[in-house]
Amino acid sequence: MGLLLLRQPWPLLPLRALLLRSPIVGLTFQQVGWLGFFRSITSGVAPPVLGMLSDRTGRRKPWIVTGFLLASAATALFQYGRSFSQFAALSVIDSVTTILYHLNMNAIVLATISESTRGRKYGIYRSGGSVGFALASLLIVPSLSRDTTYRSTFLAGAAVYLLCAGFGSVAIREQEGRVEHRTGWDHWRSIYRHLRQQGQDSVLEGAGAPRGDVRLAAPP
Repeated sequence: MGLLLLRQPWPLLPLRALLLRSPIVGLTFQQVGWLGFFRSITSGVAPPVLGMLSDRTGRRKPWIVTGFLLASAATALFQYGRSFSQFAALSVIDSVTTILYHLNMNAIVLATISESTRGRKYGIYRSGGSVGFALASLLIVPSLSRDTTYRSTFLAGAAVYLLCAGFGSVAIREQEGRVEHRTGWDHWRSIYRHLRQQGQDSVLEGAGAPRGDVRLAAPP
């Protein structure tokens, strides 16, 4: 639960939007909209790819901790952005880091709770994040909004992510071991071998030989 409450620099996003429209940067509304578009596209394309890579390793914790660390770095770098291209790159990176830890945290939660209580416990998990969001809005945003350079905003967000990375590296427990990965070709080979063996057995049975006496070599 502590991790759920701490992983909440999201209330800082409105202050990020203020920076983009401030005289320091001065992006237009259209440019801010394009940044949101880049984040949305990344959020739509990246999850299947990152999920597949996570499944290949059979581990979730390293991806979660890495996501928090990268999110901390990306958040800290936002204060140095001054052009649309810089913010576009940071927006894509920030979206990828969010997917990294969210996707794998959800996978751990869903894998560790039983089917009979999954709805209730997952609901508690989601509520914990909302509580963290509310606490950050009340305790952090009012003080940070006084800094017109917004530097303290991004440093605070980076610090929260670092705290989450440290907490996650200690608190998250998972079984080590690589998950066996089978490609689509592996499945087709299994089907081919099965059909081949059935055909061979049918021929042997028609010739009066017992099944299984002769085996053809499996394809390489």
